Amino acid sequence: MSKLKYCEISNKSYGQKWQKFKLYYAGTRPKLIRDDGAFSSGKSLLEALATKFRDFELVLTPEESRIQKNSSARQVFLAIPKLQKMNARLFTQKKHVTQRAVSHLLSDLFPRHFAAGNGVSRPARRLNSSKLKVRFNLRKLQQLAEDFQKRIETDNSESTWQKYLKQNILHIQPGYIELIPKASVKVSGASFPDFFLITYDGYLDILEIKTPFTPLLSHDKNRGKHVWSPEIAKAIAEVENHLQAVSHFGDDLRNKVKDGYGIELPVVKPRGIVFAGNSAQFKDNKSMQDDFALLSQALTNVSLVTYDELLTRLRNHITVLSGTKGKKE
Repeated sequence: MSKLKYCEISNKSYGQKWQKFKLYYAGTRPKLIRDDGAFSSGKSLLEALATKFRDFELVLTPEESRIQKNSSARQVFLAIPKLQKMNARLFTQKKHVTQRAVSHLLSDLFPRHFAAGNGVSRPARRLNSSKLKVRFNLRKLQQLAEDFQKRIETDNSESTWQKYLKQNILHIQPGYIELIPKASVKVSGASFPDFFLITYDGYLDILEIKTPFTPLLSHDKNRGKHVWSPEIAKAIAEVENHLQAVSHFGDDLRNKVKDGYGIELPVVKPRGIVFAGNSAQFKDNKSMQDDFALLSQALTNVSLVTYDELLTRLRNHITVLSGTKGKKE
């Protein structure tokens, strides 16, 4: 690498892990690299490479891309024209996804003026009252929150929760803009969940749905600590299997999502999320609270969200929409 120059990353948005990471190049520094070492899609690119290579050096080159191994690490030579072409596609995609997110937001806030749909926000025709009921305005969201709370306290059926969340998750979790059933993206040989969720910025989430009554923790007498309950451990393993399947069949899945929904998914690993349990299970038990926090922090590819946390998110969203800070629903 002695003939190459480098620029160290100092951009804080890249996180502590990538501070002072060296980006190598030949000749004049490529225009796409800023003074702080940041460049479009840079962090995602580094994180994707880190999933495959424990130690690597990234070289931006005008020549052909290749990977070679030296005495200490992999050297990843990435052709700048290819990177620029990908970023151009992502720019177009982000604009499209942003338009979809804006459309959903405006139709939720102002259903009389903006029609529901997947395209760019546009003035709506005058709708009769029956059609307006299709949209979840603020009053409907408040009713949804009340119903959601009652279900958390009474419903212990996993099948009904799967159906309920499939119908309402786009309203309960406003960061999502599209729900894609497995049947729409069927890939031969792939084991996918019942549905995928697309976030407003074009990423893909995989859900595993348990119930609010699913035990979160079990006590390990030998270790004197709490561990994930068998149900949660199994759910986490199931999500990780789906993540591996998506990673393996990623190109086929992305093509089907693009063809069927007009959304281009970034080439990154999706997130896995388990909806399960209620933090009331360890209320006034500091040991369980601490162990739950430690176990949650230790998860790498999967997040666990309790139903009361999901309800809190919905109520916070309602508070923002209503403009009433701190008001209880």
